[in-house]
Amino acid sequence: MRLLRKRIATLAASAMLAATVFTVLPLPKAGAAEPPVPTAEITMVNPGFEAAVGQDGKIPGWNVNYTAKDDSGGKVTHSVSSAAAKSGSKSLNLFDSGNGTSSGYTVEMISDKYMVIPGKEYTVTAWLNHNQPAAPSYQGGSVGGSIYLRFYDANNNEINNSRSVQNFNTGTKGEFNLLSPPSKVAPPEARYVAVSLLITAAWAGNNFFDDVRITYPSPESGTVALTNPGFESAVGQDGSIPGWTASYAVVDDVYGKASYSVSNAVYKSGNQSLNLFDNSAGTHTVELVTYKYPIEPGKEYALSAWINPNQPEGWKSGSVGGSIQIRFYDANGNELTNDTVSKHYSNTSAHGQFAQVSLTGKVAPANAVFVSAALLITKAWTGNTYFDDVELSFKTPTPTLPPEDLSEKIIESDDLKAVISIPVPNAGFERGMTNGSITSWEKWAASSADIKHELAADKKYSGNFSLKLTDTTTSDNAVIQSEKLQVKPGVEYKASAMQYVASSPAPAGNGATFLLRFFNAQNVQVGADILQHSSTPVDLWFKAEVKGIAPNDAAYARLFALVNKGSTAVAYFDDFLFTYERQLMQLEIKSPEYAAKDDTFSVQLGSRYAESLTGAELSLAFDASVLELVDVTAHPDFGAIGNTSLTKEENNGVLNIHIARTDSGVVNGDVGIVYVTFKALDGQGDAILSLKAGSVLKTLKGSVIESKTFTSDVKTRTTLKLYKFDVNHDGVVNLVDLLLVAKNIGKTSDGVMVYYDLNGDKNIDIIDVGLLAQALADL
Repeated sequence: MRLLRKRIATLAASAMLAATVFTVLPLPKAGAAEPPVPTAEITMVNPGFEAAVGQDGKIPGWNVNYTAKDDSGGKVTHSVSSAAAKSGSKSLNLFDSGNGTSSGYTVEMISDKYMVIPGKEYTVTAWLNHNQPAAPSYQGGSVGGSIYLRFYDANNNEINNSRSVQNFNTGTKGEFNLLSPPSKVAPPEARYVAVSLLITAAWAGNNFFDDVRITYPSPESGTVALTNPGFESAVGQDGSIPGWTASYAVVDDVYGKASYSVSNAVYKSGNQSLNLFDNSAGTHTVELVTYKYPIEPGKEYALSAWINPNQPEGWKSGSVGGSIQIRFYDANGNELTNDTVSKHYSNTSAHGQFAQVSLTGKVAPANAVFVSAALLITKAWTGNTYFDDVELSFKTPTPTLPPEDLSEKIIESDDLKAVISIPVPNAGFERGMTNGSITSWEKWAASSADIKHELAADKKYSGNFSLKLTDTTTSDNAVIQSEKLQVKPGVEYKASAMQYVASSPAPAGNGATFLLRFFNAQNVQVGADILQHSSTPVDLWFKAEVKGIAPNDAAYARLFALVNKGSTAVAYFDDFLFTYERQLMQLEIKSPEYAAKDDTFSVQLGSRYAESLTGAELSLAFDASVLELVDVTAHPDFGAIGNTSLTKEENNGVLNIHIARTDSGVVNGDVGIVYVTFKALDGQGDAILSLKAGSVLKTLKGSVIESKTFTSDVKTRTTLKLYKFDVNHDGVVNLVDLLLVAKNIGKTSDGVMVYYDLNGDKNIDIIDVGLLAQALADL
């Protein structure tokens, strides 16, 4: 079969050489029996006529190809119009009053020229709204318009008999109709294509054209139809090898010999191969290059050839082998040398043996128009080397996805709490396959005829792919699980996924299941399954959602998509999400409930739910007529002398405090930041203290300090009283106060009893009773 293919290639190459002398050859046209080929679109300038017209009347992307007239022979004009449009707000208006004869005028606009690939089949489409010119200008003739596809050679000359034409005068007037002349294969000498929109001499119209497109097949992969890739074609009388060009001079001098020939002595398949000979060791190069072939733009090219290296007769020194290259060229045929890629082959233990050498993974640069393959022995190498069965192929490159961002994200928040997303690797199934399995997901068992785990492109909630589970047997289950998702015991987690259950075949049993499980550090499940079965609704996307609190010994969770044993379904899953709620960092101010005149008391400024807190800028407002500022000190929660800087400034009852850790330290949780000490100047009323809007808490994230500015005041109130020893706050000091203290001797000073601890030693004892008795005696 391989020999037959080579002979067919030989006959085809001979026929092509007889038909043309061009060395730039077209790509093959897909056969009628082949599956549909994806299409690509030429990026035209202003195909919808929405771009602003130039001051000189020039329409961007379009060129006038007629002479405006307005005389007894009729009137022909063009303009960009907002009177009608298929899309957007504008279209091209061509006006021709007509005269009903072929001697009438023509109005025509031609697009800019665009590069084409010879051998490609091109299709043009446009929308036409044709109307009869209003009386009295209309002079007769069919009302309609035309569209042409035109091909041009490298000298910008239109190629004879290459047009594709559609004339249109049917359909409903005043409405847009789609025009699409027959597809046309770009001739071998074609370099450019353009589109003409026109009203011919025999026709008339007040016509609007819009949304012009040029498309062409762009297969995902294929091979370039190289001429004579197996060197089976007859060598020309001048020694030329069909399909190949020597790019060096044959030499035989004091440095050595460099030559090429077609050999029938050694070959991989067929009857012949290419022999390159070089024994010059660092002096000569011998190489043959294929014809230049039009590229598939944006495609990734690969080259392979079978190479049989041998030590040449007269060998002096140097590695023995051969090389292959992929070369790209611009529109003028100049090699883009910075984009040339090579593969060198030398194997001293395999002389006399063919080995397939491959060069892969080179995407055609943006300015490349042609590609070729080169076979050579470089200057640094030597060889009596045979090449055979050359293949140049292309494919659509797989997009390189950036690394997944697997950091936690706030996806929803208010001033008090946030919903945090724990990243589920490959949650949307957009990262393809790894070693035959869906990336970042693990199936419990291999796929079979009844159980399948697949990526699906036909149904997806977002992106390009979803997970498809197929389970057509009740005796087994289809299960796939996520990677480990770290959790904290006692926190409630919510898991969700978009789910689609197909109606055919009808789901049975529980249908499809979405499941959350928690595990301990020893990989043992802890807690019960948290799941949702779904056999309905069918044929639409819905959100499956479960939630549960991580048990005390939980270390991680996994999410599962499955069809369990006893059930059947065809189900799709997409966009997995795993979240929990977290309280947000807040300002906090604490002050005692009561303070006596002439006594000092402390107010704590701090934060709740602090995260990596490293500094603060706080503004505290107070009534300077009832309170006197005494001191500001760092709270021990936040820092200590030696690792904290603190500055303060007070002006008319507003205290501004700047505090920061100087050692890059941070604090977390509910923490105090500073103590502010005041003296009470009055003995009645309330002292209101307000931590002002605009106060800032600073966090250290990595090496970056981030600031959170608060937009609301946070307030506290301390009631002022005349006497410190008025422990029940009734406005007088009497025996009731003494009895209350005496009754609670030995108790801890917390809650309301903090006021019974008169000396502040955190104990209620006889000393406190003595202090109150002395106060009564002094009244």
